[in-house]
Amino acid sequence: MSKTESPTLSIILLMSRSFDWLQKTLVYWGRQTIHDQIEAIIVRPEHLRDVPIKEEFLRPFHSYRVITIPELSAVGVGFAAGVHEAAGEFVALAEDHAFPQPDVAEKLVAAFRSDPAVVAAGPKLISANVMSRLSQATFINGFWMIIFEQESRAVSALAGHNTCYRRDFLLSYGDQLPSVCEVERILHFDIEKQGKTLYLVADTAIHHANISRLSMALVHDYWGGRWFGGKRAEDWSVGRKLVYIVGAPLIPLVRLRRIVAAMRQSPDDYRELPRLLPALLLMLAAHAFGEGSGYLLGSGKSSERYAPFELSRREQLNEADRAAIDIIE
Repeated sequence: MSKTESPTLSIILLMSRSFDWLQKTLVYWGRQTIHDQIEAIIVRPEHLRDVPIKEEFLRPFHSYRVITIPELSAVGVGFAAGVHEAAGEFVALAEDHAFPQPDVAEKLVAAFRSDPAVVAAGPKLISANVMSRLSQATFINGFWMIIFEQESRAVSALAGHNTCYRRDFLLSYGDQLPSVCEVERILHFDIEKQGKTLYLVADTAIHHANISRLSMALVHDYWGGRWFGGKRAEDWSVGRKLVYIVGAPLIPLVRLRRIVAAMRQSPDDYRELPRLLPALLLMLAAHAFGEGSGYLLGSGKSSERYAPFELSRREQLNEADRAAIDIIE
């Protein structure tokens, strides 16, 4: 299905299970103030080719496309396939467990239009499962760099898999695109290195469901850290790797200090820190262990091990959280 004029924005969603898991996210994107300028792209693996697509959830959009790839073994592979097929000037990486407020798309597009140096723009995130202490800790651990910000401004990082990019900029990475779409922190480092801008749009937000099972959170942080460390150090000398390996035990303290500084911007959240601290420290330690392993051993199969946490988030939620995020309001 398509219309004559090109869409402004393409959203890319990865379908790793039933289409039902995408429905709530599609409803929220379909309620955008500029929904008629949005192209919805669903990327699925070959073995899900025959799973029914419910077109009623796709009708609000300018257009939609379903792309089938051989396998969805890693998040970056799926997102890269979607970027290559997108018709929009801007592409938003989206998740089946993240639900945007109605003005997110409009304000992201406005951020790009206002400054050609902006190559990535993203909203703030709000926790979608606020009743769980563990989910709050995983939320802060993953997104502390933006969730306490009060003003829209250029930043050093945005929320991974919840950020919008200029499509042409992403395509400039060529064969490296699947890698840079996997865990975007290294991509954000590179954007800063190029003198381009990552822009936080702080007056709108996406509600994001966070892991609420401790064992899953620790495994998620280990493999995320392993991928980050391995990819970050690919071009490093042996000496530099050794310095970072030796210093890996200090990473949790360094990151905790930064988290505490960020939380001070929000007094209500800062008061909650003591009860969140035990879980935070465990997750920071798991990530540091993974990061150190990455410096020592490389990324290995970390992208495949990491993928289920982004593609199958419901499996990492407790029963109450899983039920809550499947209610379409």
